[in-house]
Amino acid sequence: MKSHFSVQLPTKAYLKKYIEVLYGTPVSFDTNSYLGKIIAVVLDKNVFPERSRTVIHKTFDVYDKQLTIFLPIRWMQKYYYGTDISAKKVVYINKLIEDKFEEELFMYCQALDLLGIERKDALLEFCNKYNLEIDEDITFECIKKMEYRIRQKFSLNTVSYSSPLVSNALQGTLF
Repeated sequence: MKSHFSVQLPTKAYLKKYIEVLYGTPVSFDTNSYLGKIIAVVLDKNVFPERSRTVIHKTFDVYDKQLTIFLPIRWMQKYYYGTDISAKKVVYINKLIEDKFEEELFMYCQALDLLGIERKDALLEFCNKYNLEIDEDITFECIKKMEYRIRQKFSLNTVSYSSPLVSNALQGTLF
């Protein structure tokens, strides 16, 4: 890819596979994609390359995989972006990707739940969709708890439909 340059994003194994399935391999972004815009904003010029780039994170957030992202070389020429992602911004980008992952996991499980598929099977199907290997990329307990937490979060934010018209319409469509 002569028209692109690459940046390395330390990440978790399951997030790496999630992004690769969503955007293809090799991962290539432009400013037309959501994550491409985010990456463009966080790119820095590393004027002190000899300084440590150790990623500071919480103990349970271990970024042990490297995601290589290809970006258009014109970014360096036209927009004056750097080619480095600071350690602090690595954590923010990973959190953003993880939030997107959790939201998609929740919506996927909710959709399959409406079809009568059990939650355990829905979780396994989601893992299969994104080539996630249980106990290698992520444990089943971890993804189960992740889905439960996001489901609880969304259930607290749902609007109650007290109108009889809306309630009857929902019951007629869903049941």
